Amino acid sequence: MTQGKSVSMGLLALVTLATALAQTPSDVRPSAQREAALNGKTAARGDCSAVLRLIDGQAASGVGAGAPCLSSREQSQLAERFVNERLSVWSKRLNLEGWQISVIMTRRDDLKENTLGGVRWDNGKKSAVIKVQDASDYRLPVREMLDDMELTIVHELVHLELSSLPRSEASRSSEEKVVNEIAGALLRLDRHPVPAN
Repeated sequence: MTQGKSVSMGLLALVTLATALAQTPSDVRPSAQREAALNGKTAARGDCSAVLRLIDGQAASGVGAGAPCLSSREQSQLAERFVNERLSVWSKRLNLEGWQISVIMTRRDDLKENTLGGVRWDNGKKSAVIKVQDASDYRLPVREMLDDMELTIVHELVHLELSSLPRSEASRSSEEKVVNEIAGALLRLDRHPVPAN
């Protein structure tokens, strides 16, 4: 690929991300909480009814105020539904609708060390598989777990958006830093939209 074509593909990717930022007006959990998830620290599970109402009104109807959180099986099912719904939303926002993207809930031992997810793609086939840490490996309250899973989805989709750019082993850490910043910005805008003038 010529340098001029590389630069224009990079500019196109950045324009697409800027468009997504402008259109998708979020609060990424502090990194300490992500660290807690990685280190397996426990957190109080408490009342889930408010979380269920946010995600699935029907599921919430059977859970009264003060009810304990879901069973492990129910939590995994809820997480899988949530992740697939957020994948659909963010794929549209990032103009990745032409891609066939699927999510696999993955045990921590099957992910790279110190990660909560990953992505593999095939540019020619326009297909990708995103791995998200399975709910059974989280030790966070349900809402925080789901926020973290959404961050993972957005993070991996930003990697996918940048997949046409030249890559090297030397550029990996720089790309990771930029992807973290972009994913965080997108989520902050989503959760805390900037008021229109």
